[in-house]
Amino acid sequence: MMNSNRRTNTETIPEFFSCGFAVQVTDNKKITNAPGIASLDTFWQQYRQHAPEKLSRFMLTHYNVKAASNAQLVDEFWQDCLSEVVASGGVLPHASIFDWLYFRGYH
Repeated sequence: MMNSNRRTNTETIPEFFSCGFAVQVTDNKKITNAPGIASLDTFWQQYRQHAPEKLSRFMLTHYNVKAASNAQLVDEFWQDCLSEVVASGGVLPHASIFDWLYFRGYH
């Protein structure tokens, strides 16, 4: 049986494909379950001012590739959905992302 959680120090973060995008803030370090990205701190250091756009586009590609190619939508996705989760931690469920896309015409 496969474990659907990633272990970080003493706590676990839910696996992306089972719950959606998650960020855990522990000791001022941000860990994520985004596929291929373990540390948001490292991601931010690598991409600096482009990090919000890169993360938004990357996440949208998992839900709708056409939506991910729309620069305005990528920016709105950051503002509406990702920024708060990245800043404070938490989970952005798949259903919330699909609803957000649906109401913008991406079915």
